[in-house]
Amino acid sequence: AQLEPDLWARLYEVGSNRPIYGDRDGQIHYDYYELSEERRKGYAWRGSFGVARALQRYHQAKAVSAESALDAQPASTGPAPSLVARIEEIIQSQDAQGRWVGEKLYIRDFVRNMNALCAYLEQLNPN
Repeated sequence: AQLEPDLWARLYEVGSNRPIYGDRDGQIHYDYYELSEERRKGYAWRGSFGVARALQRYHQAKAVSAESALDAQPASTGPAPSLVARIEEIIQSQDAQGRWVGEKLYIRDFVRNMNALCAYLEQLNPN
């Protein structure tokens, strides 16, 4: 649900895939321009969010078989041992459903874990 070239909404309604926005009135808005100026400028409701690059990589991966993609990869040293250890720690900290849970769950921990996982995948396949 691209809004315009390389412009995407941060949030979409499940089922309809319509962009949704929130304002201080607590209501869901479907029109970005219904938001107060403060909320339009104070939160990144819309942006590129790296979608173009992700789509490019998806189409590249879809166009080749797994075997030929692996054969085409240059030899690399792979992720640093410290990153591998961090990834193992992240995976071990998940429950049976793949969640990171504890007494308290902070978004910063989720973001750190996801950033480490993405860095690991990028180092495995830098193309």
